[in-house]
Amino acid sequence: MKKKLISNSILGVIVLVVAICIISVKKVTIDINGNSKVVYTYEKNYQYLLQKENINLSSEDEVSVDLNEEIKRNSTIVINQVKNITIILNGNIQEYKTKSNTVGQVLKELNISISNNDKINKNIEDYIVNNDEIVINQLTTKTEEVLKDIDFNEKTVTDYKTPVGETRVIKEGENGQKKEYYTVVYEGNKEISRTLIKEEIVKEPSEKIIGVGNFDANSLTVCVNKKSQLSQDFVPSDLVLPNVRMAVSSDRLYMRKEAANALESLFNAADADGIYLYAVSGYRSYSYQSSIYNPYSGYSAPPGASEHQLGLAMDVTAAQYGGNLVTEFGYTDEGKWLAENAHKYGFVVRYLEGKEDITGYYYEPWHIRYLGVELATELKEKGLTLEEFYGEY
Repeated sequence: MKKKLISNSILGVIVLVVAICIISVKKVTIDINGNSKVVYTYEKNYQYLLQKENINLSSEDEVSVDLNEEIKRNSTIVINQVKNITIILNGNIQEYKTKSNTVGQVLKELNISISNNDKINKNIEDYIVNNDEIVINQLTTKTEEVLKDIDFNEKTVTDYKTPVGETRVIKEGENGQKKEYYTVVYEGNKEISRTLIKEEIVKEPSEKIIGVGNFDANSLTVCVNKKSQLSQDFVPSDLVLPNVRMAVSSDRLYMRKEAANALESLFNAADADGIYLYAVSGYRSYSYQSSIYNPYSGYSAPPGASEHQLGLAMDVTAAQYGGNLVTEFGYTDEGKWLAENAHKYGFVVRYLEGKEDITGYYYEPWHIRYLGVELATELKEKGLTLEEFYGEY
């Protein structure tokens, strides 16, 4: 009986102790940065509870209760810790401190808007932790201008001033410039597409001009003038005396054989039309041209610059002028016939009226030059000088 009483007493004590413990333990919810956990504690106040849970606070952290306050049953402690985070926005790195708990809250706090096309390494609803890193690459569209060179082209021209087989640079080329306008799409700082919108020429390129020489003193179509001259020792190899009506002694009337034959045909055709021409001056040597050259005359060619040295030119006149060469010849029946018909026999009136700035000589209606029927006809029909035919170069 005595033993039973003792056992009952011990059991009562145990029950009392358990009851006291149950009454003393307190349920507390700890919410740290949005993450909650439930703990049961006997601690007196919240400060001791956090220490026991190894939760360290800084002076910048926010706590919803007084840490020295006695713990209440079923209470909740909300702790918003200051977190160091790194924001990498389109490649730009910034360090921030925040009490926000989710990625979305941080972006709102920093006024960073995210579109559906932007890329981010976290979900908007993800919680952040200390030393977290948020990487955002926004899709942005920009209009960009690009200044580019326009390569110059090379142009090859026939150059009557340069000997056959040689070339020269007549004009150096120069690149132009243009602006290209693009719509450029970036993902962060990485370009992902580029679309050309328009082009704008800032400066046109200037082509490089290369002259390919065709100056051949023996050619029937060679161009000789003050810019393109013959050598001192050039003498045609096939000079003959044409059988035509002469106004002077025959030793001044030699021509190259083909030109002499053509001149005979021209004179015969003129005779048939009742036009009587007289030959005045054919081939002249370099030395002879030197002796008669008058630098103050617009009709006289310097030695080496005279077509007469080619043996392809002849000065002609009408009977009323004797052996004289005068501009009025161009207004006579003989002069008019010559201007209208010379090309049929391979000749042109070489120094045309109104073309003085091109040929370098005054109008000479008496001076005819043999080129062959094909080229002479082309020049006649187009109203061109030989310089114009070969080009400005």
